[in-house]
Amino acid sequence: MDGDGLEKELLENRWMEWFAWYAGTVREQLPDIKRAEKKLAEKEDGAEKASREHPYASWRRRMWRTNPRIILRNYVAQQAIGDAETGNFSTLSRLYESLKRPFQLSVEEESLLGVSSEEGVKASDALRDPDAEFVEPAPEWARTTAGIAQLS
Repeated sequence: MDGDGLEKELLENRWMEWFAWYAGTVREQLPDIKRAEKKLAEKEDGAEKASREHPYASWRRRMWRTNPRIILRNYVAQQAIGDAETGNFSTLSRLYESLKRPFQLSVEEESLLGVSSEEGVKASDALRDPDAEFVEPAPEWARTTAGIAQLS
C-alpha cells in the first residue's frame, strides 16, 4: 500500500472512531433529553404553547414598524390626479385615508407574518383590504408611460 492509501485509511479509521464516540454520547444523553422534553411539555399548558413566539417575530415587528406598507407611487398619484380632473375624487380620498396610516397591515398580512400593526385593524376591514389598490405592483400602463415608468 502506498503512502496516500495508508494516510486515507488512517483518516477513515479516525472518522469512524469519532462517529462511534459521538453515537455513544448521543445514546447516553438521549434519556436525559427525552425527560427534559417531557417535563417541559407537562409544564406548558395550551395557552403557554400558543403564546410561544416564533424566533423571528421580534424582527418582523421591528421591520413593520420601520418600513411603511404604503408608499406613494407616481402611478398611484397619476391615477388619483386623473380621476380628480374628471370630477371623481373617490380615488384621491381613498389614497389620502391610506396614506394617513402607512404602517397598518391588513388582517391577512398580520396573520401570515405573525405580527400586528400598531393601530390594529377593525373587524370590518377583515373582509376587504382597503389599501390593496395602493400596494400592488404597478400596472402595465404605468410601466410604459413616459415620466411614470422611470419613477414608479
